[in-house]
Amino acid sequence: VADRLIDFLNSDAAKNALDCKAPDTVRKPNQVDPDNPILDLIARQRDAIVQEMERQGVAIDESKLTDNNLIKRMVMKRCLYGVDLNPTAVELAKLSLWLHSFTLGAPLSFLDHHLHAGNSLIGFRDISQVIAPGSNAYGQFQNFMSCLHRISARADATLAEVQRDRTDFDESQIIIEPYRRRSNFRLAARGFVDMKGVNEGALESRYQNGGNGRDDHLKDSEAEKLAEVEETAAAHSFFHWELEFPEAFYDRRGRSANAGFDAVVGNPPWERMKLQEIEFFALRSPAIAAAPTAAKRRKMIADLAESDPELYAEYEHALRGSQLEMDYVRKSGGYPLLGRGDVNLYSIFVERAIGLTGPHGRTGLLTPSGIASDAGSQAFFREITKSGRLAEFIDFENKKIHFPEVHASFKFAVSIIAGSAAPQSEAQCAFFIHRLDELDDPERTFTLTPADFALLNPNTRTCPIFRTRTDAELTRKIYQAVPILINDSDEQNGNPWRIRFYTMFHMTNDSELFRTAQELQDDGFWPGADHAWHKGEETYVRLYEGKMVQMFDHRAARVVVDATNLFRPGRPEPTTPEEKADPEFRIRSHFWVPDEAVQARWGERSAEWHLGYKEITAPTNERTFILAALPPDSFNHKILLIDFQDEETRRQACALMANLSSFALDFVCRQKIGGQSLSYYLVKQLPVLPPQAYEKPFKGRDLRPWIRDRVVELTYTATDMQPFAEDMGYTGPPFIWNDQRRLHLRCQLDALYFHLYGVPKTEVAYILDTFPIVRQHDGKAHGTYRTKDLILAYYAAYGAGDLEAGVGG
Repeated sequence: VADRLIDFLNSDAAKNALDCKAPDTVRKPNQVDPDNPILDLIARQRDAIVQEMERQGVAIDESKLTDNNLIKRMVMKRCLYGVDLNPTAVELAKLSLWLHSFTLGAPLSFLDHHLHAGNSLIGFRDISQVIAPGSNAYGQFQNFMSCLHRISARADATLAEVQRDRTDFDESQIIIEPYRRRSNFRLAARGFVDMKGVNEGALESRYQNGGNGRDDHLKDSEAEKLAEVEETAAAHSFFHWELEFPEAFYDRRGRSANAGFDAVVGNPPWERMKLQEIEFFALRSPAIAAAPTAAKRRKMIADLAESDPELYAEYEHALRGSQLEMDYVRKSGGYPLLGRGDVNLYSIFVERAIGLTGPHGRTGLLTPSGIASDAGSQAFFREITKSGRLAEFIDFENKKIHFPEVHASFKFAVSIIAGSAAPQSEAQCAFFIHRLDELDDPERTFTLTPADFALLNPNTRTCPIFRTRTDAELTRKIYQAVPILINDSDEQNGNPWRIRFYTMFHMTNDSELFRTAQELQDDGFWPGADHAWHKGEETYVRLYEGKMVQMFDHRAARVVVDATNLFRPGRPEPTTPEEKADPEFRIRSHFWVPDEAVQARWGERSAEWHLGYKEITAPTNERTFILAALPPDSFNHKILLIDFQDEETRRQACALMANLSSFALDFVCRQKIGGQSLSYYLVKQLPVLPPQAYEKPFKGRDLRPWIRDRVVELTYTATDMQPFAEDMGYTGPPFIWNDQRRLHLRCQLDALYFHLYGVPKTEVAYILDTFPIVRQHDGKAHGTYRTKDLILAYYAAYGAGDLEAGVGG
């Protein structure tokens, strides 16, 4: 941002930003142009600086007195505004701007009127209730603005001018301070401070007509309440935008028709607003941070009240502060689209920035890419795409190039959003960018229209994420041929598979139910032949986590614990081939849950097998959509479960499993994920063949038994999945795990679904080449991209009508 700003300050656009007409011809340095007032101002500024330098006996360096150098100073002082919660950051911003605009012999420009410390998210934007137009307060407000205008008009060519800036600024703060206090009082009364026991209206009336809220006749309770308000306002750094920067919102007649900034730019913090206990205690009390469950951590925190009351008080203060700010964000009305649920700071910064941008302005922010695709952002993104306000969305994959301390696969984006009066017919987009020069490649950049968002994500209109123009065109074709899984706008026919999504146990909220094997053993439980823990009438069953599951494999990995890793203590340890060959082998979980609680959660959904997929994933993983049939254990919230609402579609589950596990669908899925979460709202919008599609023969064959046989063989490799096999019509023994055989079965299914999706052979090859980790693994194991070779061979055979073809290799 700083580099782009300096580029701007060195351009003719900077002159236009100062309400002047850029010269039509190249002008020699220091040449006065009487027809251009800004250039005339520059000339007068130069003369004043030269006189000051001569007075000081400083040698004049003409190279530092160019138009551009002087324009930098003017733009910096007149046009740039900034807010930061950290006062030190504000001082560093001033220092940075002074360094970029340094002119030998000229004093450092006064910047205090436009660079402030405060919480840009907590405060009133509209101050009309505090300062009503036409009131005495508004007259004072005009005097306040006059002070700021005088400051901005000065060139700061001499120390005397800078001192006059300071005098005017001090005067302006005397004028506005009572109204700042009144705004703070009003805001504090909206949930930050309990006003019970005092007459709120009477207390606020003390701020009327520029009063500071205090006099000698305050009751003790009122004085205490006012002191609490001031302390709260300081603790949360209340910041009222229109009160602090009125020039951007008001003119001499009142509120401007173009109220707002011409450009709002920033890189907001990427962190949750809710206090994170592990991060809070990581340095203060590592033992608490390393607690194995949230329930145990909460108990250890509660024990601090006696063992370490000072730390406990610090925690309670931080917790209350974050809760108050979250309540404000959710209830203030200032964040109707993004101030919901588990709020992330970057998202509400986006909504605040857009609200501060003028109708013809632009907002440009650097945020995680999830702003365009996450569940909590869908209402926001739907609004800006439907209204045509999205101008650019440039998505970057970190690869530790841009942010070395952030995970390599993390993705972030630059979003440029047009003002409300400047809708765009299309948005310029690029995704998975690693270097800026890739933006010059026409294959990497393309446009998306509001109609594209409606086609590709009709329920939410969130942003698809295409690596190339070819990906975008191919995905459009698939969506034109195949309907989405669940269309929310069609209540009657929009859910042909009759499914719903749900989760079972939350790793934080339900952690008091979780026990480790060691804890159960210490408490007298014993492991039974059913692989559950028993003691009398009590039974504990496994808690499945996403890391334990892979495609068509409910025994992919056991969980082992690394207590030194505070944030991911449980890690997967892959099951060995010998273990998978044993149909009686069961994987070990990290936690176990009371069977009584499991049955209560299942309720009417109780069944002997379940269908679920891994919620944590990424478009850069080996595969993105990981689905499996699962035994009747319990599941954490990172396994999203799919519930069939009637038996007819449940008996056809193999077709849905095969479709959701196909490369054709996975390719599209990768175009939808901006972060590392495959939320159900994304899955609902994937192109999935409905049950009716299988009623039509393919090359004269009924596909249902053909698909069923292969999915059952891939799934039924252990006795605990016998109920699934029987529901699908198979009554034989489990199938022996055979990697070569399983590869062929999966490639057969993939080849079929490429046909069913209408993907021609050249595009099949292209899609398979977009899975580089599959190719790398095949190369190490076989010396060739074997998966691709097999799929293309089966694809050719099925195109010729031979669904029983045997392909070599």
